[in-house]
Amino acid sequence: METQRLYSIPQAARILGVTVRTLYDWHKAGWINYVRPGGRNKVTKAEIERLCGQSPVSTISSPDNKS
Repeated sequence: METQRLYSIPQAARILGVTVRTLYDWHKAGWINYVRPGGRNKVTKAEIERLCGQSPVSTISSPDNKS
């Protein structure tokens, strides 16, 4: 079984193009899930990939977004 890549909250925020505060707000709203290995919040690669295909991330990070 392959180990899932985990990202810290600041790393995940940087990848998603949002602030750490936004990531915490998304978690509170139920839009993103964390795992807690060793008692520290982490975001899985699969969760980041899931979010990259959905709003609001796709509208924030899309280079074609001209609004």
